[in-house]
Amino acid sequence: MRLITTAFLVLVVCTGRLFAQETEKDISSEIKQVTVFLKGAQVTRHAKVALTPGTTLLKLTGMAPSVQEPSIQVDAPPSAKILSVSFHINYMDETKKPEQIATLEVERRRILALVAEQKAEESVYQEEETILKTNKSIGGAERGVDIQELKVAMDYFRQRLQEIKQLQLQADRKIRQYNEALGKIEAQLAAVSGQRSKPTGEIVIKVSSKQAGTIPIEVKYLVQEASWFPSYDIRAKDIRSPVSITYKANVNQHSGEDWNQVQLTISSADPSQGGSRPILKPWYLGFNNHISGIYGASSPVQPGAGNYVHGRVMSANGEPLPGVNVLIKGATVGTVTDVNGFYSIPLTSDAQTLVFSYIGYNATEVGVQGRPNLDVTLAEDVTQLNEVVVTGYGNALQRRAAGVQIRGAASLSKESRSLRRRRWSARLTLNTPSMSRLPSNLMANCEQQKWLPTT
Repeated sequence: MRLITTAFLVLVVCTGRLFAQETEKDISSEIKQVTVFLKGAQVTRHAKVALTPGTTLLKLTGMAPSVQEPSIQVDAPPSAKILSVSFHINYMDETKKPEQIATLEVERRRILALVAEQKAEESVYQEEETILKTNKSIGGAERGVDIQELKVAMDYFRQRLQEIKQLQLQADRKIRQYNEALGKIEAQLAAVSGQRSKPTGEIVIKVSSKQAGTIPIEVKYLVQEASWFPSYDIRAKDIRSPVSITYKANVNQHSGEDWNQVQLTISSADPSQGGSRPILKPWYLGFNNHISGIYGASSPVQPGAGNYVHGRVMSANGEPLPGVNVLIKGATVGTVTDVNGFYSIPLTSDAQTLVFSYIGYNATEVGVQGRPNLDVTLAEDVTQLNEVVVTGYGNALQRRAAGVQIRGAASLSKESRSLRRRRWSARLTLNTPSMSRLPSNLMANCEQQKWLPTT
């Protein structure tokens, strides 16, 4: 029993010493550097702390209440070990009022006091007027009124009532003037309402040190109530002199902190995004001729680069195919491949399948299925052609999608002969029994609406 009691006492003494070593200190810090982003700012504070052996709670006061706790970074020498960092808001201690607001509030209180004084004087004048009107009876019912006494009394009542009315008018006039000045002060206070006093933030840092000494501490954190936007100042002496352009940054902050005499840096970066180097993908330049919207209204296309499909169309032997028609199935939105076989087509809200068609190759349908990159290989059509008729754009197509009609020589009808007399159509007859496809420049001329000679 004695052994257990002794062990318990030793544990209590050791625990008491352990907690006795944890001290709490309120330390002051100074803002040394501020980096202002387009939205938000990073504040860097420096402080010097005298530590004792053991655990110390360091409380940095006077912070902005909008500090983002996950962004707090504390840097200390290796001799001090950072155990924890937390952020709290102190509603009992407010930030220091700006000098402009303090001056306006003092002036408002002074004017309110003057208004109260004038209202009090006006109330006194009203009471005196009431007393005079109540005691206006002169003489008595038995004695009557002496003419001289009546004259003196009337002169007194007249003179005193005039004085009271004049004093009341003066008081009313002063009250109106004071109220006008008070309204201006209230409007000015409303204009700078963002600078009013706010609750302060506190950063509590738990530090462990094995030896006593004074160490420097650097604290960084992000605040939201700050931003900047660019502006340009363009000047020229005359029309012959060069133009000078000055790039300016308009900075504003309502965090409640004092940024005077600090090193200020302007940045266009976004602190919410990572700082890792981006991986750039190759961007292929082409000369696509988009044909969407030629034949009637097309389906609405949702904006955004993510709603485009890019890719390349090639033959079975790996050669790029220029001038391939790429259409969205069930819509009139389409494009053609460039000289290197590349294409880019905007997707409609209901796009599911792309149709690839090219003269001399089998038409191919490929599902989109949310893929941003789609490469397609077309297979050659082994069908031999007797004659190819290329019909240009025009009303003769009867609102059908643009393309190429392939038919035999004997099937040319009256419609084809009428097309030759139209200004908007082109017809070319090629007697090539063994031809498998048209030259690429022919399709390019048709797509660019260059009229071909008729025969």
